[in-house]
This record gives sequence, structure tokens and C-alpha cells, in this order.
Amino acid sequence: MMYNFTHFSIALLWLLPAFASGQTETMDLSLEQSLTLLQSENKSLRIAGKEVELAKNEQQKLNAFWYPTISAAGAYVHMSNPVEVRQSLNQFTDPAKEYVHSILPNDQFISSLLDKIGQNTLTLPLISQNVTTIDANLTWPLFTGGKRIYAGKIGKTLVSVAEVNREQVSANQQALLIESYFGLRLGQRVVEVKTETYNSLKTHYDQALKLEQQGMINRAERLVAQVSMEEAKRELESARKDLEVASQALKSLINVGEEQEIRTTTSLFINESIPSAGYFKEMIPFNNYLVNQLKLQESIAHNQLKIGRTGYLPNIALIGKQTLYADGLDKYLMPRTMIGVGFTWNIFDGLDREKKIRQARLTSQSLAIGKEK
Repeated sequence: MMYNFTHFSIALLWLLPAFASGQTETMDLSLEQSLTLLQSENKSLRIAGKEVELAKNEQQKLNAFWYPTISAAGAYVHMSNPVEVRQSLNQFTDPAKEYVHSILPNDQFISSLLDKIGQNTLTLPLISQNVTTIDANLTWPLFTGGKRIYAGKIGKTLVSVAEVNREQVSANQQALLIESYFGLRLGQRVVEVKTETYNSLKTHYDQALKLEQQGMINRAERLVAQVSMEEAKRELESARKDLEVASQALKSLINVGEEQEIRTTTSLFINESIPSAGYFKEMIPFNNYLVNQLKLQESIAHNQLKIGRTGYLPNIALIGKQTLYADGLDKYLMPRTMIGVGFTWNIFDGLDREKKIRQARLTSQSLAIGKEK
């Protein structure tokens, strides 16, 4: 029993260092490696990528207006009475009576027989009380006044807006990454310097304490050394907290686990030469993400204005219907196949078109002012 317990204790001592090293892993990370992790692991970039996919899906939805729509519809109808044609027979018997009288002026038998027949009504059923139909319907827009063309341009522009937004998010995240990376690098150097300072002052304090005990310095001189040591300790603790904040910021950007410790390997640097302010101002109209987004949104507003104007034009479409199943409805009353061309023209819609046009103009004007700003 003692032998097994001894071996278990030895095995446990061997495993403890491995467990401890698994808890706090050190990752050597250069700036280039951190940028690579940012592109693949950053959640903000993933969200921006999904927005691009949503914009492409919206573009495909708008392109669907160019294709025909095919639908199936069925119905079962029960009517209170069948649809039928009723015709009195006297309009047929009266001419017959006149003809008989012209031949046999004194005839009574045939005339009375025709009178009895003329009192009846001829009933011809057309549609029964219960009707069941299943139809396939086709609608293919041929002319919409340009709505589909402008909608397709809007869909393409929406994709461009999402892509510019993704580029802007990427640039912002890269700026945050560089700030966090070199902030961590600087924080590590600050902690090293603060640690050396604290160790030096602690050694100085220990020596002052011994000199005080030997009577070579007084208590006030020893307190000066103690105050300096404690102040250095507080600065070291503050530097360590700042280092932890910088480390957490970098881990959040590149999606690294809390248990890993990052050790930066790219050195700090100083830019010796910086371009003039005019160089950056000249790049703004072409490379600024916000300006490019406003240009694209201005294009969308312009196409929306055109769509609003097409509301004054009619819509022309090819229509067709194929009856797949019918019960209670004869073919001679309702053909099974129909095809044709129809149009709809909105004459008055409560000034809705005018309001949409005005809204598109105001949006375009607002975007133009924002672009100038």
C-alpha cells in the first residue's frame, strides 16, 4: 500500500509542472502575425463580412424581378344554388300556335296542347353547386418603366457600400491592433524598468535599515528611503495593471484565450519622416471611407429618385393560366388554357409618388452636404 502511494506521489509531482504550464502558455507574437490573426479571428471583421454577404443576397433578390413568377392556386367553392339558364317555352309555342291557326283556323286541340307546353320553363345547368379548381398562374413583367434597371443598380451599389464598410472596419481594427500591440510592448518595457527601479530602491531601503540599526543614519533618513521604495512599488503595481489592460485589449482583437500570455517580439520604432498635411488632404476625396460611402449612398438616392418617377408609367406583363384540375366547371364555359398581355396604370395614389420623389431629393441633398463636410 505504501509502495503504490509513493509512486502516485511521484507521478503527481511530475504532472504538476505540466499542468501549470498548460494553464499559462506564452505566445511569441510579431506584429505581422498579429495582423494575420486579426484578419482571420477578429469578430468585428466577421460581422462586416456577413454584412457583405447580406448585401449580395439583397442584390440577388432585386435581380429576381427580371424573372417570371409561377404560382399554383386551388379552391373549393360551395354555392347556395347552381348556376343555370332558364328560358320560358312560350316564345317557341306562340309562333307555333299562329302557324297552326293559319292552317287550321278552328283547331282547338293542338292550340291547347301548345298552351300547356308553353307554361313550362326550360332549365339548362351551367355550373354545379360544388366547384373545385387547381390552376397554375404565370406573370412575367415586360415593361416596368425602368424600375428593374434602377433596382439592379441599387443592389450593386449596396454591395459596394458593404465592401467599403468592411474596409473601414478593417482599417479601424488594424489601428486598434497597432495601438494595443505597441501599447503592450511599451507596457512590458515600463514594467521592466519599474521592477528594476523598485528592486534598486528596496536594496537601498534594506541598506538604510541596517545603517539605522548601527546608528550611522537617523530615522528620518531611513523613512525617506522607505517612502521612495513604497512609491516605486505603487508605480510598479499601476504599470502592471496598465499592462494587463493592454494585454486584454490585444487578446480581444485577435481572439486569443485568457490563459495565454502574449510576448511581443516586434521592437518599438520612431518615424523619422512624416508626409506633409497636404499629402493626406489630397487623398481624402478618393481614399476616405466615409466620403466613398457618401458617394455610393448618393448614387442610391439618385436611383431611388428615378424609381419614384417611373411610378407615372404603366406596368405591362405577360399573363397566363393553366387549369390543372377542375370539377363542376365544364370546358366550354371556362377554357383550361389562357395566355395574354395586360397592363396596370396607377392614375392617382394619394400623392404617394410625389412624396417619394421629394424624399429621394431631400436624401440626395443631405448626402451632398455631408460629402462636402
